[in-house]
Amino acid sequence: MADEAEGYDLEMIRDFFEQLDWELMAAQQDMKRGARPLSPDLLAEVRSHADRRGTPIIWPLVIFDTEDAPGFQTADCIAGLRGELASGLQEALDAINTLRPTFRDALAIAEQSASLNRRGRIPVFRFKVANILTGTMEESFLGTMERAEVRWRVGAEREAAIPQ
Repeated sequence: MADEAEGYDLEMIRDFFEQLDWELMAAQQDMKRGARPLSPDLLAEVRSHADRRGTPIIWPLVIFDTEDAPGFQTADCIAGLRGELASGLQEALDAINTLRPTFRDALAIAEQSASLNRRGRIPVFRFKVANILTGTMEESFLGTMERAEVRWRVGAEREAAIPQ
């Protein structure tokens, strides 16, 4: 059964990002490798993620149609396109890797949020500034607070943003 919090299917979101990550890796390697085949292990990962949800691939395959292209320029053109596409795919992979901790934390919090909200609590990321300055505690921790206490601490101007 999928984890659901306020209408989100968290397991499906997690699966989507994993599948996208593997497919972008395969596409990027395909652009770098040219006519050489991709790693069977990499292809197996892509297939297993697609099979898990019964989805087709979510990132398009790239085909270079050379019909009517002048032969003397075709190879250079394809090499340039491969390089540009590989670079763009690497940027996408880097962005996913940068956001990975944020997605992981958001999904973990979302798994807890529905039950917390039913009990009148919401997740908060609290910084104990005095303890940070004195070095007596870790920088921050994730915890929960009563909605009323959060409203009091953040002030009336932000109260509307707190889920009911």
